[in-house]
Amino acid sequence: MMDSKSTTILLGAAGIAGAYLYYRHVCQTPPPPPPPRRKRIAVLGGSFNPPTDGHLLMAANIIHTRSADEVWLVPCGPRPDKPSMTTCARDRLLLTNLAVETTFPPSFPIKVDDEEIEREKALTTPKLLSIYDAKYPQYEFYFVVGTDLLA
Repeated sequence: MMDSKSTTILLGAAGIAGAYLYYRHVCQTPPPPPPPRRKRIAVLGGSFNPPTDGHLLMAANIIHTRSADEVWLVPCGPRPDKPSMTTCARDRLLLTNLAVETTFPPSFPIKVDDEEIEREKALTTPKLLSIYDAKYPQYEFYFVVGTDLLA
């Protein structure tokens, strides 16, 4: 039979061994990798009638400040509430594509999306974002608003 002093030492040794195994498992095993971050897409919608340097500069600034991983320029569909907009949606899409392709290299993460072009009328922002969420669940969408809409 062991006396109380030797029992304490044995328990102490077991505690140290347990602590060492815990340390070895927790501290030397790398933590699991964090879940992958979804690609952040900034959606810049508008009439793009015509696309301007301001649109392109805003899109480039979003990328350069790393506010998003990619910018999608989305020309709106037909706007019955804007009778002064006489350029058809297809032509505005082509002009926006031309502006992006002649300003940025192909690898630059700015693209033009035609989601609204074939529709009868322009989508509301919440509707457009819900369509994108359903079509592209792997992305995280942010809507960009120009200062002209804040006035």
